[in-house]
Amino acid sequence: MAISISDIIAQNTVGQSDGVPVGVPPGFEWYNGVYKPAGNSAPPSDFTSVTGWGQVYQKAGAPAYTNPNATVDVANAQTYVHLKSTGEWVLVQNQATTGIAGGHFVADFSGNAAIGMQVNTLPGGSAALDTPPSGYNDHFWPSSRGTFAPGTVDAVYVQMDMKVSDPNLHLVANIGADWWRDANADFQSGFNNNPGAGISNWVDLSTQWSTLGFYSTSTAQFQGDLPPPLAGSAETPPPAGLPDTEPPAAPQIASFTPDTGTVGDKITSASVLTLTGTAEAGSTVKMFDGTTQIGTAKTGANGAWSLATAELSTGAHNFTATATDAAGNTGSASSPLNVNVEAASLPPVASPPASGANLLVNGSFEASPLSANHWEGFSSIPGWTALTGGTIELWNDLNGVKATDGGNFGELDFLGARDGFHQTVKTDAGQNYDLSFDAQSRPGFTSATTAIEVLWNDSLVATVPPGSTWETYNFAVTGTGGDDRLTFREASGQSADGLGALYDNVSLVPVGSGSSVQQSAVTETTRAMDLVKQFSATSFANPSFSPIGGLNQTDTSTTLAQTLARSH
Repeated sequence: MAISISDIIAQNTVGQSDGVPVGVPPGFEWYNGVYKPAGNSAPPSDFTSVTGWGQVYQKAGAPAYTNPNATVDVANAQTYVHLKSTGEWVLVQNQATTGIAGGHFVADFSGNAAIGMQVNTLPGGSAALDTPPSGYNDHFWPSSRGTFAPGTVDAVYVQMDMKVSDPNLHLVANIGADWWRDANADFQSGFNNNPGAGISNWVDLSTQWSTLGFYSTSTAQFQGDLPPPLAGSAETPPPAGLPDTEPPAAPQIASFTPDTGTVGDKITSASVLTLTGTAEAGSTVKMFDGTTQIGTAKTGANGAWSLATAELSTGAHNFTATATDAAGNTGSASSPLNVNVEAASLPPVASPPASGANLLVNGSFEASPLSANHWEGFSSIPGWTALTGGTIELWNDLNGVKATDGGNFGELDFLGARDGFHQTVKTDAGQNYDLSFDAQSRPGFTSATTAIEVLWNDSLVATVPPGSTWETYNFAVTGTGGDDRLTFREASGQSADGLGALYDNVSLVPVGSGSSVQQSAVTETTRAMDLVKQFSATSFANPSFSPIGGLNQTDTSTTLAQTLARSH
């Protein structure tokens, strides 16, 4: 859709809100919209992470109306950071690759209380969120934080498209950004780990897409150095019927994804890249790697374009682009984007298992480094792959729970989808195997929300209702002589609350007569673990600004808000 620079500027100009939100105290500095704390346009020098976010409220003064089937649709959520050394805008969060997470928080974020919010991914990659119930908002963000090298960034720009499904709804939305100390930093009282970069004005939502934008800089700085989604918006094609002999300006190659490793170093281990940039609206962009043309892309009304490369060889690549307008005029080439493609690191080849050894790879989930008292979500880890649409969530020494083997263990329900994970293992035909794993319910909850389903070749073996402390569970399975699939997933109907069982130390060992491996002595034992701390709701030290929730582990009560806020 077309993006108006003047609209984005209005959204970042005091006094230009379309309304105010229900339930937010008028004394809050972001009640009327734009708020940019002095000194927060750039992150602290040692910070390495950022997240953009959006929120939707019922509009104050509008007729009350509810529709349980209505949705708020969010598309094209992107976060860019501005590199001080080169003046480039770099894409660090992209809804197309990370998806959206969030929850219904109480309107004023008092006590950080929240309830689950349904997030459904739609065809084309947009997300549908259920509308805010009375007394709550929709608060959402990309499901993983953007990262950058310390001291390299001086600004952030966030952009999202939003609309509602029901024209009778009266909702307002705005967006903003928070700097984070690193990608896994916890919330701390006083927002030491996540100072707010700011917040934009409130925009009325309708059944037509609206583009919302937030920039942390002054308007003059913003106009002088537009981020990639807006760089071509000021371009206007010539009036119909007039001769056009003027070549278009050189395109800009703004960024490439995925940029693995350190963002901004132009080194990646990905062999297929997506290049994005801007050029004259309605023009055709030709992309070159050195002197070889590797593809073309058509710009939209806003001048934005993107192009996915074919498989690239390892080594240096020199990307340039030209633009050809509708009249056939071709302009000069863009400045080059130099990218080095490194060979991807391959996992070590596993040695044949020793007699009685575990046949599973990474059964204790230690192959994904995590800092103590942190968690992280993955689409795959060595040995294991998340179910389609799901996430593998790993914890390390979090909430007073210690792993039964190593430092890491898993939590089964990430939020919103039916989460689970699987691994394929080669077996002998007719061979009996002992499948064992350790599990406990999430602290403060019962199996009513934390049951585990165990499947062998997609057939249900058992449903485990874990207890309040770690226990070992054992089951017998039989090999088919081919590739057999082991799956763990949350029980049906428990996928929306973000509260899952904890698991660790998964093992698959051959047993029984006829096996060259002696039967292992396996018994069910209870491993008592001290629950030193549990989740607790976090109250805000400074409710006058940031709508961003946090995590505090100082008392013995548990709420959904911690899970939601940590993802953010």
